[in-house]
Amino acid sequence: MSYRLLKKSELPLEIEIHSDPLCVLPAALSKKRAFKPNRIIQEESQDNHGGAPKCCFCNPDTLDGQPEVSLHLDNKVMSFPNSAPFLPGDQRVICLWHESHEKRYASAHKFKFSDFGSIEFYYLTMAAVNLAKEFPHTTDGKILQEDSHLIRCVSGFNIGKLAGQSIPHFHLQYGWEIVLDPKNINPPTLELYYWEMKEAQLILYEDEDLLLIAPWTPKGQYHVEIHFKGKNNFGHLENKDVKKLTYFASEIMGLYRKAGIQNMNILFTGSPQGKHWEPLRVQFIPRVNMTALYEMIGVNVVDTPPNQIEMYFTTSIRWSDVAREADGFDVDRLYRQRFDGE
Repeated sequence: MSYRLLKKSELPLEIEIHSDPLCVLPAALSKKRAFKPNRIIQEESQDNHGGAPKCCFCNPDTLDGQPEVSLHLDNKVMSFPNSAPFLPGDQRVICLWHESHEKRYASAHKFKFSDFGSIEFYYLTMAAVNLAKEFPHTTDGKILQEDSHLIRCVSGFNIGKLAGQSIPHFHLQYGWEIVLDPKNINPPTLELYYWEMKEAQLILYEDEDLLLIAPWTPKGQYHVEIHFKGKNNFGHLENKDVKKLTYFASEIMGLYRKAGIQNMNILFTGSPQGKHWEPLRVQFIPRVNMTALYEMIGVNVVDTPPNQIEMYFTTSIRWSDVAREADGFDVDRLYRQRFDGE
């Protein structure tokens, strides 16, 4: 079957190029490596910085310049300005927090992918969402908006060295950028895109809130995305959305762990502030090896075709059951169990 938006072309050396309107760069499928799963054994992240007592996220007062620390969500989360910002707007590092050094060292200082769970995902994401809602009213927000009318929140997790994690402690990076390459996708185009994704059997699950998708242009082996319906910006998320997303994320990351993944990027992307061009997306991008990313300059090279990704996820979990169970998900209880032993 031929599609208008989902495009595929053959190149020499057994390379197949995939592209679609929501993709910044095309993805190249290397048929030489395809259908050979689990041949790369990834090692767990190691704490080579001296443990929690020497961790700058556990002890932000040891950071150069002693940045001003802000507390969020009833002091469960802390944030501070990034000392090496790479974006022009407000940019912060966000971590779990507890007033007790002992509890902070024992329960917040985690860095292995096997330990990244619902508590980290929910609380750090929720704190960043609240910052995104406040940002247009802050001084930094006004300055950035004077520079450009197209600004976008950029947030995400880097887990493991292959994913760019520089400090062995889970944290979320939050910031704002000026959008230089906007993709103005009108509603009919987006509707056609989802129709073609359904025809290609790449939508794993859909309900009134979200879609779980094995994208046409994957950025890594087993890459999947969650698209929110009717939401275009990170700050549009509400508490109930983040809780449901957290429950889905927990199941997704459980499958990655079974596949032997130890390195992952989780990215939140969407439209510029105040625009409704692209849906708010959460990308779960496993990093398998660095060679794959540089096999073709400027192109994400993967070795697992989209239909294989779809089969891997749909044969492992009934996502309708996940959605139903998410209604009773109590992440606050999990926090109390970890930090207070309840």
